[in-house]
Formats: sequence, structure tokens, C-alpha cells
Amino acid sequence: MPTASIERSRPQRVRWLLIGVIIFVLAVVAGRLLATRFIPVAEPPTPTPTPTATTLADLTAPTCLDAPLTELPDEFAPVDCAGPHRTELVAQVSIAEALELEDKYERPREEPLSAHAMLACQQADAFAEVSDERLAQVEIVAVWPTKKQWQKGMRDYACFVTADTPWQGAFNE
Repeated sequence: MPTASIERSRPQRVRWLLIGVIIFVLAVVAGRLLATRFIPVAEPPTPTPTPTATTLADLTAPTCLDAPLTELPDEFAPVDCAGPHRTELVAQVSIAEALELEDKYERPREEPLSAHAMLACQQADAFAEVSDERLAQVEIVAVWPTKKQWQKGMRDYACFVTADTPWQGAFNE
């Protein structure tokens, strides 16, 4: 008895191959649709807002900073004073009042600015109720405007307290 062999023509093979590819693509698409519908997708974590970097002229007391103030950066990144911080802008003292200058005045030379800076900061109201013990834990840093900052209108001493050990809350609480 002769055995029958089944031979398919080439067009039939291509047709079955195309049908197989279409079924495969449909199965992948259906699988993805079902997976996203029934498997919960984790929400991406919401990024914590980073503090806005700002210049010295833009700071107002009280402003807290994370790092100790070892050198004066071009930009500052304030942090929440309720959390741990190592530096705090505690006062701003008018240079005109500290140096007893007239209303309209040129930027003083460096010598008078530096000579009066620390005294002006130490006499600020921010230190009035602070104990000697508390003052011994920090370093007072007085900063005055550069020529460029002066031209932009900055006319105050910026009085910071800074320490290697972080603290929480306002310095003069």
C-alpha cells in the first residue's frame, strides 16, 4: 500500500507562517493589556523637593544651612530649621547704622567693614537672650557684601552661627 505524503506548496507555508506571527503578536499585546489591568503597578516615588539655591543677598534671618560655614559659597541651599542643621543666619545688621553713615554713602573700604563686622553681629538682638553656654557651642561668623553685591543693593552685615555638631530648632530658642 502506498503511503501518502503531504506536501504543502510554498504559498501555503508562508500563509501559515504569517498566521503564526500574527497570533504571537496578538498574544503578546493581550498579555500586556491583561498584566497592566490585573497586576498593580507601583507608583514612582515622589521626589523630595530640594531646597532652592540662593545667593547671600536673597537670604533673610532666620535661614538654616546643612553644612558648617567654613568658607563663603556663591550659592546657599537652605534647609528646614526644625531639622538638623549646622549653620544659621541669625541676624542682618545695617552697615549704615553700624558705621554711623549718612543715608547716601559709597561702599566703605575693607578695613572699616571688617573692623566693625563682628561687633555689629554680637550686638544684634539675636544674641540678646542667648546664654554664654550656648554661645560657647558655636562660632559667630560675620559677612559683609562684596563690591559686586554692594552694587546690587546689599547693605547689611550677615551674621551667622555655625558649628561642627548639628542642632535642631532656631539658635536663639
